[in-house]
Amino acid sequence: MEKTLQKTLAPIADGLRDFEEAFAAALGDHAGLIGAMAAHVLASPGKRIRPAMYLLTSSIARTGERPTPIDGAVAIELIHTATLLHDDVNDGAEQRRGRPAVNRLWGNLSAVLMGDHLFAKAFRIMVRLGDARILDSISHATERVAVGELLQVQEVRNFQLEESGYLRIIGD
Repeated sequence: MEKTLQKTLAPIADGLRDFEEAFAAALGDHAGLIGAMAAHVLASPGKRIRPAMYLLTSSIARTGERPTPIDGAVAIELIHTATLLHDDVNDGAEQRRGRPAVNRLWGNLSAVLMGDHLFAKAFRIMVRLGDARILDSISHATERVAVGELLQVQEVRNFQLEESGYLRIIGD
């Protein structure tokens, strides 16, 4: 499986390296609390499936000499990371990717505010990219995630929840 994944990602290997540099830069060189949380997030990067899919699909659609759209991949990963921070608070998670969750190290308030910070950074990148269709699509998806989290909170002890309601929550 690992060999197949490496083969699939080979056409975008340079783009993934560029993505990692740009993602670290997007998290910034803040001192204090923001810097500590950003370093913690960067220390356990996950599989980077979303940026890889973004780069793969955009490389198929790319024409001419347009550069690899690293900024779009960064925005997507910032949003994904923000949703993980919020989800860990919602779920009371102790760990994320085998390490203490941000909310366990710095508290729920800091984790939520860091997630909000990452959302804001992502949307600033997308506004700068200037494609209203992408901004609309990503903002709609982000809204659905928030609705899903709120529905999860609403239904947390509802043992009568029907399958359709459960599927809506996990779908969002």
